[in-house]
Order: sequence, then structure tokens, then C-alpha cells
Amino acid sequence: MNRVFSLKFARLSLLILLIILVTITIAYAHPKDFTRLYEDPIDNTSLGNRTPLILIHGYRGNGNITDINWPYWETFRNFYYFWDTFGLKEKYKLYSFWYESDRPDGSIDEISKGLRDWIDERTNQSPSTAHKLDDVPFVIVAHSMGGLVSRAFMEKTLNIGSWTGSKGGERVMKLVTLATPHHGTNGANDSDLGGCLWGETDPIWWSTAQFGDFFVWRTIETNEPNRNDVLWDNYNNSMGNCNEVNGLLPFNGTFDNKIIAYGGILPADDPDRPDLFTFNIKCPLSLINGEHDFYLCTSVLLYEAMQEPWEYGENDGLVPILSSLYDGQLIDHHHLLEDFDHTQMKGGNLYPAPSSKYYELFNPLSDDLNSIVFGIDITPSKPYAPVEITFSPTGGFSAAATYIWEFHDGTIKYDKKPTFIYRSDGDYAVTMTVNDPTLGVITRERTISVYKPKIDISYPNGFEDLYRHFETQNNPLIESYVWDFGDGVVRNDDDNTTSHTYLTSGYYTVTLTLTLDDDTTIQSQKGIFVGPGTRYIQGHTIYDDEIWESGGTYVVQGNITVARGGSLTIESGVRVEIAGGSGITVYGTLTASEVTLTWVDGLNQWGIIQFREAGASNSRLENSVIEHAGNNIYNTVILIVNASPSITGNMIIDNKPGYGISIYNGSPLIHNNTISGQETGIYITNNSFPIITGNTITGNNYGINTYYSSNSPVISSNTYSNNATADLRVRAGTISTVVNWNETGAMVYEVDDSLTIAQGASLNITSGKTVKLISKESITVYGTLVASGVTFTWADGVNQWGGILFSGEGATNSRIENCTIEHAGGYTQKYYLNNKAYYNYFCGILRITGSSPTIIGSHINNDNSGVGICVEDGSPVISYNTISGVSSGIYIKSDSLSTVTGNIITGNRVGIHFGYSSNNPVISDNIFSNNSTADIGLGGTIYSAEHWDDSIVYGVSDLIIAEGGSLNIASGSTVKILDYRSEITVYGTLNANGVIFTSMYYEEYEEKWSGIKFEGAGSSGSILENCVIEHAVGAKVDNIYRGILSIVNSSPSIVGTTIINSSASSGIYIYNGSPAISDSTI
Repeated sequence: MNRVFSLKFARLSLLILLIILVTITIAYAHPKDFTRLYEDPIDNTSLGNRTPLILIHGYRGNGNITDINWPYWETFRNFYYFWDTFGLKEKYKLYSFWYESDRPDGSIDEISKGLRDWIDERTNQSPSTAHKLDDVPFVIVAHSMGGLVSRAFMEKTLNIGSWTGSKGGERVMKLVTLATPHHGTNGANDSDLGGCLWGETDPIWWSTAQFGDFFVWRTIETNEPNRNDVLWDNYNNSMGNCNEVNGLLPFNGTFDNKIIAYGGILPADDPDRPDLFTFNIKCPLSLINGEHDFYLCTSVLLYEAMQEPWEYGENDGLVPILSSLYDGQLIDHHHLLEDFDHTQMKGGNLYPAPSSKYYELFNPLSDDLNSIVFGIDITPSKPYAPVEITFSPTGGFSAAATYIWEFHDGTIKYDKKPTFIYRSDGDYAVTMTVNDPTLGVITRERTISVYKPKIDISYPNGFEDLYRHFETQNNPLIESYVWDFGDGVVRNDDDNTTSHTYLTSGYYTVTLTLTLDDDTTIQSQKGIFVGPGTRYIQGHTIYDDEIWESGGTYVVQGNITVARGGSLTIESGVRVEIAGGSGITVYGTLTASEVTLTWVDGLNQWGIIQFREAGASNSRLENSVIEHAGNNIYNTVILIVNASPSITGNMIIDNKPGYGISIYNGSPLIHNNTISGQETGIYITNNSFPIITGNTITGNNYGINTYYSSNSPVISSNTYSNNATADLRVRAGTISTVVNWNETGAMVYEVDDSLTIAQGASLNITSGKTVKLISKESITVYGTLVASGVTFTWADGVNQWGGILFSGEGATNSRIENCTIEHAGGYTQKYYLNNKAYYNYFCGILRITGSSPTIIGSHINNDNSGVGICVEDGSPVISYNTISGVSSGIYIKSDSLSTVTGNIITGNRVGIHFGYSSNNPVISDNIFSNNSTADIGLGGTIYSAEHWDDSIVYGVSDLIIAEGGSLNIASGSTVKILDYRSEITVYGTLNANGVIFTSMYYEEYEEKWSGIKFEGAGSSGSILENCVIEHAVGAKVDNIYRGILSIVNSSPSIVGTTIINSSASSGIYIYNGSPAISDSTI
């Protein structure tokens, strides 16, 4: 529809408000009935010493409270669980609060009561019960209107636990708000907006019809609760003549000092932003490509509405920046993020790739969350033995708090910031117990790492010179220093600095021995290469910092291990030649850019690079060549285990065929690499969450091998070519987020085990892709599957796969369009018995239960299955498909309101099979041919008027025409009775002229079906004229097979009809009726 909207400022707000306001009338409910507080499903472990972190979504962030919209917080949850490198998981336990906001009894105040009541209930729960919230302070992170819900909760009185009788804000440590309208938004002001905006009357001309396609325009009344709650509060008197009053804002400012506010703006110079300087503002649908472009358009309306005369108009598309930053109030602090729209303020679709806006949001957010939590800080942050460490509490303890510190050796200290001396390296536990008169008793534990003495080495005369200078810390805990330079020279000069000139080039291990003030000794070692020429490196462990300098070749003659806390830096231009079978294992930090890692002798492949444990997560391997590796028990070139390094811009080529990169329970960034010549380019195991983007994956057998689980990997914008079997191999699991199979060159996806799309999750497959499934495996859809122009087929060309199930309302938005579904045997569910897999088979290649997906324009063929599409208790649209080669093309069970139109159904046993009921499918304009038994098979009870076409062969099981119902069968039709001794029972009206009623199986059984029974006065208007009725045994009367036509208390007309080839006791049996029977042959 093309329309042009002339929007005066009085209508301006509708466009903005329709995002945040919808009216749905429901009965009043208690706030707990439409709210929930849950622990995060990934982590149901006990809280321990962590702090609860509660996420609260914005307006319409969740629909039905029984169907939680976990993808709303997808990016934040990924950040928290997988991408954060500062240990938030060890400091916080994640919860989330969910509510239904689009309801008249769902005002912000009512929702906040629900939050208070759920916090009381979860606090009162027994330990170890699901969703238990310990009786401790917590932190809230809230997006959009969720921040107002949080602030309203902070004014509510708690009724359970240590804070009974106190305001909720007393228990909240900090409230972090993301794009919250603290002062409301001018977009919510409706009918008097022109007056509010200084009497402005000039219209804004919205010269596009397309916005009308996005929204249902309706009158928004001021008394709708959420709209009223987000009206501009006019805190700065910027609106002149407002009649509308915000009934919620401003809140009492008691807890404003606990607020950390994040706000975003969309810049005026964005190249995609509409013209701000003329009244001819255009946002054509063709240029609105997703949510961000939409916010660019809505931001103009807010900007124009507020820019004169006070110029407060910068906003994120929904909320003015002065509102999101809570201008004018004394809050803790704020963050302004430029070029962030309203959705991006909670993470949107951001992820930690190079140059991503992700870091602009999540770096400060990580810093804020780390500073809030009750914990233990140490100085220095990376201690080297011997060392005196100062311990400090973090978090908002009151001034009257007292402290007890317990150290690993049993020492107890009572200072707020005690010190403790560690004379040797190792891991040490410390416990802090705080008795706070406001917060209660809080205990925190931390294990600190003390590293071996640090050795700093410099080369004043150049790296290839034989002279080296050595230095370590000057510490009063050290009594003497002994330097062993690794060439037979030992120096006892009792100085923390020394120097040495080597006689020949080579690799040397320097050993530093320290005698301490308690007469104990500790040692540290560091490997160095001195002099010109090739640098031969023996296998060793790096505890400190080691640098392989640019300008030469390093020959590694054994395994290199970078210990936790140690680092190896390989400078640009270095060539590293590694002996056969040897490799580099990293527990600390490896930094290498523009280097070559290769074999020594051109014959024996070297081993592996391993990144292990969290200490390796800051490692970076960039723009390098990794070749001729893979000679190891893991059969991989790069192995990542429980770590999240960055692997970017590398060439991983010419290695032993195996795995290019293997990821076990890690969250690395794999970006812009080229991986070729492997059995599998990238192998991802279950519970791994890598970010794999921009890579070129070519010439492997499989491109990427992945599992899906509660943490699905991010795989996007990669380029694939010439991967022999499949570009993406899915080994099993559950998709729980939004997954797109849409990458350049990725044509073949192989599913090697059962795949489930969880409720709230989605899988989108773009045109041109082929999805291959191995024998008997199926796809189960509880969320959304969207596939257009996709081929679903068998993997090996021999063994049929199962099928696809769409189950529940969550799958209703699924759409299969212009696809080919072939070589399937019917949907399966796998189960295990004694570790062996077995399969249960169900009706349908495409099976639909309690759902209403759309199946359109697709081909279902070459399948050996009972049913092409099976519908049970759903209302799908099945249109313009071609279905062939199955037993039943479409099988629809009773009370399934399917729409089946325009399909070509050919070469099956039965075309469409369904049962009549009070709710019948719409079946029209379908084309049938060459269906061996019947075009339409049916049974059930007809309650209304039905007509059967003469061009269709009908197959009937037991069929009842209820009183008041009618069936008219066109002349020339054939009705085949499909089941043994089934019958047609008529209580309503049956009219048939020139119709053949026969048995499907009379060649196998002499008399197959029963017959036709007319019973009751309601059937007296029935007419059988010029029909043939054959191969019947007699319809039942009083449980006895009587006549082929049995007439009981009825008076139908039987004219010119032939009853033949049957062995019933009667051709026509009449009991208490007055039928008209003429010109018939019996």
C-alpha cells in the first residue's frame, strides 16, 4: 500500500510509541502472575561466594511469560559466559527477570511489585532448590524500560530476609542502566505534543508509505499504563504547555547514587541517516535494511521534535541522550556511546571482532561490573617472588565494616588493607570475612598466583652482539644474588643488576638464584639467544617474558612450554623452524605477528600449537604462516582447550591432513584466516563458543565441524570453496540462539546427528544451500526454521534420512519455501539402549504437531515414507507444493485447520488424507494425477455442507454425515472404500448422481467394505441416482451386517442404481422407513 503521511508533531509520537506501546485487554492479575525471576539456564550451581547479577529487559522484551525470550540477552550472556576475559563468571551468578509489559494491568509500578515479590520468594526458598536467590546484596543490569522497573523496585519495601522492612534499593549494590528513559521520552507524548514543543505547528512530511506497512496505526490513550510511565517528565521545563502528566517520574532520588547510566546517540552525519535539514524526510522501505536503519529513521523524528529551541534532540532512535544519562541527577557515573542505537545498547548483534563496536560497550561494562562486586584486590597485580602484597576489599562496604583476613598458612589479620610476604612462587588462597552493619557478613575467597623472580635482559650493543645486560628486582627481602649465565660462568656479585659477554653465538639458559632474608633460596630461569646467525633453541619452559627478536631464523629443537604467567613474543619477520613432532604449548601468553612457523628439514612435520586454560586467553597469533605441522596425537595444527585466544589473518596451509584448528570448550576469535588442505578446517566440540568470521576455508574435506548446544558458536561471513564433502558439518545438538546458514560459497551443510532448534531460537538457511542428513537422522523444530531455495537430501546417496518436525506454537513462524525435500524415510526420534542408538518412526517427512508453519512452493519427492506432510493439531499453510512418491502426500488428522491449496499431488498411493470434524481444513485448487489408490482419502464426521469434485478419486474410511450435514458427490466420481468393513453412515444428506462406490481391495477380499446406512429422519432427503455400489458385505444394523444399503427410520430416494458383486444378506435392508426405490438393479 502506498500512502503519504503528513505528520504534525501531534502525530509524531505514534511512530515512536508503536515500538514501545501496544494495547492488549486482559483481566487484572497479581504481578507475580505475569512476571518471573529465573537463574540462568547455563548455570544452576550454587552461588557460593559470588554476587547475584539480575538482568531486566525492556518493553516487550518478552511476550508470554511461559515462553522466555532468552535471545533478548544473547549478546550479554555470550559476553558473560564466553567472551569476557576478566573473570566475571567467578564473581557473579546470572539471573534474569521477565515480565509481560503490553497489558493494562502491567504498569511499571505493578511490574516492580512482581520483581519485589519474586525476590522475596526466591530469597525464602530452601538452599539447593531451583532459582534460589541467596540472602545477599545483588547487582542489576537493565535495558530500556527495565531500568525504570528497577528504580521503582528500589522504592518498594522488602518482606523477607535480612532486608525485611527496608527498601529494595538498600539491597541493590549498583543499578547499571542501558538506554533507560530516566526522564521519559518525548516520543511518548501524543495529543498535545505540538503544544508541549513550544507551540510548534509546522508539519513534518513523511514521504513514504512503507512505515504504514510496519505498524498498525491506532489511537493511543493517555491512560495506558506503560505509555503514561514513559512520558517526558519535563524535568528541565523544555516543553512549554504540556497537559499530559507522567504519573511515575521522577522517582524519589534516594538511590540515584547507585546508578551507572549508559546512553547512546545516532550521529547526524551517519551516511544512512535521513536528511535532518529539510522537511522532506525520506525513509523508503528499500533503504531500511534491518533494525539499525529503522532507528536511524525514528531518530530523526525525535531529533526534529526537540532540536529547537533548546537543542536536546540527540537520541538512540527511542530515548533522548539527556534521559538515558539521567541528566541533572547525582548518579554514580555515566557512559556516552556514539553511533549506538537502542537495541545495540544491550549488545544487539555485536561480537568481539576487530574494529567492532562491541568493545565500546563491553569494555567499560566489564570494568564497571568488576569494580562493583565484593571481592579482593591485590597490589602489585602481577607479583614476582619474593614480594610483599597489599590486599584490599572491593565493593561498597560501609565505613563501619570490620575485616578478618585468613592466609594460607593460618595467619589471621584484622586490617582493612593488610600486607603479606610471599617468599616463593606458587598459588595461595586467602579469605576475607567482612562484618558490615548494613550488609551483614560477607565472605570472599581468592587464589593468587605468585610468579618466579623476574629476569629482564637487554642488549645495549644490538641483538647480534654477544653482550647482554641482566636485571631483577631490588628487594629488601633478598640477601644475595647468584647469576649463572649458562656458559659455565657464574657471578656472585650480590647485585640485582649485572652484565656478561658471551664468547660464541648460541642459545643459553640463564639461572638466577636468590638467597632470602630467612636463608631460603629460590630460582628462576630464562632462555636467551645471543650473537649472529641461526638461533638454535632447546626445548624449555618459559616462566618469565621471552622475546624472539626479528631479523633471524629460530630453530626449535624441542618442545616449548609457556607457563601460566609467562609470555613468549615472536616479533615480526621471524622464521621459526620446529623439529619433527615438537611444538609450542601455551598456558601463559603467546604473541606472534607476521611470522612463519614451519618444519626444519623439509621432511618431518612438526607438532602443534596448543593454547590451554584461561591464562592463554590473551594470546594473539596474527598474520602468520603456519605450515607443515600436525604431527601429534591430537591430529591438529592448533589446539584450543578452555582458552580464548585470537587467531586472525593467518595462512594455515600445507599441513598434515587432520584438523586445522580444534576447539574444546573455548571461546576464541578465529577471524580472517585461510585454512586449506585439511580433513576438517575448523573442528568445534560441544560447549565451545568461538567467533568464526571472515575466514577463507577451501580445499578441505569438511570446512567447519560444529556442535550446537546452549552456547551456539558464531559462524558468519566466511568464504568456502572446494570442500569435498561439506562446507559445514553439524555433529548434533540444540540450536538455542539465532543461527544463519548464509555464508558466501557455503553450499553444502551436512547434519550427522539429530539437530534440534529450541523454542525461541531460529535457523535461517538461504537459497542455494544443500542440507545433507545421514541415515535416519532428523531435524526437530520448537523454534523457527526458515529455508528458501534449499535442498534437504541424504548424505551418502544410499541411506534415507528421517524428516523435519515442527512442534508447538514456537515453531509457527517457520517457513519452508521453494525447497526440495528428497530421499527421506519419515521423521524419527532417536533413543539409546545399552549405548546403542535406536529410532522411533513417526508420521510424515514433514511432521507438524500443534504448530502452524508455512510450506510453500516446495518439492517432496523420491522418498520412501508413509506420508509426505503429516499434520496433527495445527493450522499450517501448505500451498503450491509438488508431492510425489509417497504413500500419502498430505495426511491431516482431525481438528487440524490446515490450508491446502494449489498443490500438485502426483504418483502417490493417496494424495491427501484427512478426517472430517467440526474444524475442517481448507482444501482447494489442488491438482491430482496418478495417485494409485485415491486422490483424497478421508473419514470422520461431516457437520456442514461438503462437495466432492468429479475429477477426483476419493478413498473413504469410516465416514459419518451428521444430522444437518450434507455431502454432494458430482457425477462421474469414484469413491473407493479404503479399510476393511468400513461404511458410510448418513444422518444428514448424501446426494450422489452417477457415482461408483467400490472397495479398494476387492481383488484380495471378495467382500471388503460394509455399505451405506441411512438412519433417522435427517437422512430422508438423501438421493442416490444412477450409482453403482459393489463389493460390499452389508452395513451394520443392531450390530448385524444387513443390507448393502441399510435404511433405518429414514426415507431416502434410490433411483437407477446398481448393486452388484456383493454377498450381503440383503441388497437393500429397510427398517421402519419409507424410501423411494425405483429403476434400480440389485
